[in-house]
Amino acid sequence: MRKVKLSSTPSTGCVASCLARLVVILIVIGLIALGVTSLILTRREVITLDLSSRRVATGPAIPLPAVDDQLPDLLIVTHNPDDSDYSLTYLSREDHDSRWDSPSFDSESDQTRITLGTEIVYLVLPNDRLAALELKDGDQRWDVNLTNTDLIPEKDEDRQPLTDDEALPLRETGSVCQDCLYEVGDSVIVLTTGGALLSFSTENGDLVWYQWLNNPAERLLLIDSLPAVIDGNSDDSGSVVLVFDPATGQTVRRFEPTCTAKNWHETLGPMSPVISDPSGGAVYFLFGFASRGCAQRWDTLSGEPVWQTGTHIEESIWPRTWLNNTPLLA
Repeated sequence: MRKVKLSSTPSTGCVASCLARLVVILIVIGLIALGVTSLILTRREVITLDLSSRRVATGPAIPLPAVDDQLPDLLIVTHNPDDSDYSLTYLSREDHDSRWDSPSFDSESDQTRITLGTEIVYLVLPNDRLAALELKDGDQRWDVNLTNTDLIPEKDEDRQPLTDDEALPLRETGSVCQDCLYEVGDSVIVLTTGGALLSFSTENGDLVWYQWLNNPAERLLLIDSLPAVIDGNSDDSGSVVLVFDPATGQTVRRFEPTCTAKNWHETLGPMSPVISDPSGGAVYFLFGFASRGCAQRWDTLSGEPVWQTGTHIEESIWPRTWLNNTPLLA
């Protein structure tokens, strides 16, 4: 029987083949590592560039009218953390990026209030300035200083104040109250905390007309799409709702809702709910906090009451204040 001796030394062909395979594997691994490293470096560079141009949102988003049931574009106040400059930013739904940034505001303008018009965005800035920006590109169309003492003359024969006092002194307009700006036609109507109702041209910001109220009002209303305010009668006999022509500033409607119960005379308060129903040609008033809660419907065309009802406050859940209660028109 023959014995075969196994050699422990590999053949030359096997060594060369194994080394070739090892070299190929090392080359492949090196190429993969190089590609991964390049990708990481590239992604780091892109992310760094993106982050350096980002702005931080500081306020609520204002949605623009949606088109074809798509998500709406947004307007939002943003600021650059590096230099704290504030701007209004248009965020586009289509490309998920900012379409434009407005000119910078003052450093404390994170409290800017935004009102959307037809083709204009109105900004009420904390320094009592009213600015109008083009919605399409963010360019500033005009701006006015509401505290400028030369804005409203002391006396003007063509624009008499509401009071009959000929010696009415010039008052400071004050800042724009909350939710006290509306675009109506070719005018933007502004109500200030100083009791001035101002109308500016949407085209160039010129003052078109003004009215001084007897008492500072806290909000600007729309009744049948016309500007309106709750003011006090000049004889302090109660409150009155005045509706103005947006083109001329003339009073076109006057409502004086009141109701009497025992020795109490209820009238509108500054925050009494006023619900306009343009389709029904009506306006509803809810008021009363001392003894009786009253609800009335008035005809907006004739200016006359249609019906009224009420309840004793102590015997019902009628709210004495409407700050946390919102009525609905069903």
